[in-house]
Amino acid sequence: MYDAIIVGSGPAGSHAAYLLVKMGYQVLLIEGRKTPKQSINCSGIIGLEAFREFDLWEVPILNRINKFKFISPGGKSFIYQSDSDLALAVDRSGFDSYLTRRAISAGASFLDESWVRKILTDENEVKVCIQAKGRSFELRAKVGVIAVGYGSSLLKMVGLKSPPRYIEAVQAEVYGSGFDHTEVYLGNKVAPGSFAWLIPLGDERGLVGLTTEKDSFQHLQFLSHKLQAEKDISRVTNLQHSTIPLGIIPKAITRRILVVGEAAGQVKTTTNGGIYYGMIGAEIASQVLNKAFQQNRFDEEIFHEYDQLWRAKLAPEIQLGLKLREIYSLLSDSRIDMLFNIVSMDGLLPIIKKNLNFDWHKGLISSLISNPLIRRLLSVKLQG
Repeated sequence: MYDAIIVGSGPAGSHAAYLLVKMGYQVLLIEGRKTPKQSINCSGIIGLEAFREFDLWEVPILNRINKFKFISPGGKSFIYQSDSDLALAVDRSGFDSYLTRRAISAGASFLDESWVRKILTDENEVKVCIQAKGRSFELRAKVGVIAVGYGSSLLKMVGLKSPPRYIEAVQAEVYGSGFDHTEVYLGNKVAPGSFAWLIPLGDERGLVGLTTEKDSFQHLQFLSHKLQAEKDISRVTNLQHSTIPLGIIPKAITRRILVVGEAAGQVKTTTNGGIYYGMIGAEIASQVLNKAFQQNRFDEEIFHEYDQLWRAKLAPEIQLGLKLREIYSLLSDSRIDMLFNIVSMDGLLPIIKKNLNFDWHKGLISSLISNPLIRRLLSVKLQG
């Protein structure tokens, strides 16, 4: 019997496995896909805070990011440039592989191409029914950690609900020239209620993508044609699509089970990035599990601390991001252009520079919404 079986070898799952084996526990990490994963639908932009907090410096870096160009529906733009790096762009498949290898090197057992078909819990153990490479078998553990993506049926199996909403994410690789810095596109033709991006990766290669609540492929096609007309793009390839949760799971614990990462809704609702928040969830989960192992208790009462701690840290950011999305989705393209005019005014860019944090957006949102012109344009309060 294992101490813990973790389902999902993304950043949250692999990091949880690494932390638990470092504490001395026997951990099995299970992944449905073959590893290394050849394609993951993610921009691969990770803030420096995550690198510092989780010691990720051995991950190969594709590009250093300190400059963003924001482009409005009407073609208005402004550039934000930091004095130092804000984030690093990594190959997401290589990033996941690094975290999985780190967990394995620390002592975790690992199964890939292994699909979890059922999870059963009782007073004594967790039973995980697995189908792998033409055979079915069952493994047991004291606890289970669900660290899968949005929409998994595993949550329902253990009596939990998924996050309330989702957003579509679609992305492709582009080849060409003129990819000088990260560009962010806004507007209802490009990405209604959200945004699109063009991220340079070096070697005349980039990522173009967007998130929106529906019709994501059509919007990416529109954006691709727009960029091909404006830039020297020779090829668009490796189209990918996925769903990302919007909002947090009602409850992330049950007897002998914890949920971390995207499955719990531990995702920034402003930018839809889940790596950093998911790894924070894994840190908190591992600390609470350590207490549970020491007391040999795996009931909801002892796991309740996990639900309290991660919500206290992440929920204010997630909920404010949802409110901002709600407001932004009501803006017409002309109002978005007006917003660009206001943000580009003298006096506001220094405020943005002072309050900008790549992963924590509450301070920046609060500072901008205090501006009377922005408040009047949005015609709604962010609080309450």
